[in-house]
Amino acid sequence: MLAQAIVDTVRDPLLVLDCHFGVTAASRSFLHVFEARPEDVIGRSVYEILHGCFKIPRLVSLLNKVLPEHAAAEDFEIDAVFPRVGRRALIVSAREVFFVGNTHKAILLSFADETDRRKIEKEKESLHNETRRLLREKEVLLLEMQHRIFNSLQIIANILMMKTRITTSEEARRHLEEAYSRVMSVATLQRHIDTAGRSELVEVVPYLTTLCDGLSASVIGEEKKISLKYAFDHAMIPPTEAVSIGLIVTETVINAVICLS
Repeated sequence: MLAQAIVDTVRDPLLVLDCHFGVTAASRSFLHVFEARPEDVIGRSVYEILHGCFKIPRLVSLLNKVLPEHAAAEDFEIDAVFPRVGRRALIVSAREVFFVGNTHKAILLSFADETDRRKIEKEKESLHNETRRLLREKEVLLLEMQHRIFNSLQIIANILMMKTRITTSEEARRHLEEAYSRVMSVATLQRHIDTAGRSELVEVVPYLTTLCDGLSASVIGEEKKISLKYAFDHAMIPPTEAVSIGLIVTETVINAVICLS
C-alpha cells in the first residue's frame, strides 16, 4: 500500500514490473492518461495491456537487459495508437528498482507524453514552411513586376523616339529627346534593381553608385542647378536587402530633388 501511495504521487505515468514483466503497480497518472482501469493493468504482462501497444521488439530487447545487466533504458520513443486515447508520442525510460538485501527484483517503467509538444512543433514547422513559400512567391512576383516595369519603360522610350523622328518642330524634338533620355535612365535604373534582385550577393558600392547616377540623369537632368553627391561603405548584401535599400535610396533622392526644385 505504501509503495502504491508513493507511485501515485509521481506526476508522470509509471508502471512497476516484476522480473517476469508483469505489472505490479500502476500510478494514478498512468491510469488517467491511458483511460485504463486498475484491473485492466495490474497482474497482467506489460506486453498484453493496452492491446499490446508496448510489445515492440526493440523495447522488449531493452527490458530484457535491465535486470540481468543492471542496465537502464533511457529515452526510448514510442509513437503508436492506443485504445481510447488515440495516437500518442511517448518517451519511455526503464530502470531497475533496488531493494535492501536484494530479495526482490523489479523494473520501474516511466512515460513522458510528448504528443502535444510534437504537435506544436509540427504546426510551427508547417507555418515556417508556409512562410518561406510565401516569401519565395513574393520575391518571384516582385522580380516579375520589376521586369514588366522595365519592358514598359522601353516601350514608352521607343514611342518617344518614333515621335522624335517624325516631328518637324525643333523645340518639340528637343523636349521629346529629353523625355526619351529620362525614360531610358529610369529604365536603366529599373534594370539595375532587377539584376540586383536576381544575384546571390550584391556589392553595395557599384550597385548604389549606378543607381544614383541613373537617378541623377533621370530626375535632375541638365537644366536644374542641383548636384547629387554620395559615398557608400564597401559591403556584400543579400539581393532582397539590396532591392529594399535601392528603393529607399531612390525615394530619398527623389524627395530631396522635389524639395529643392
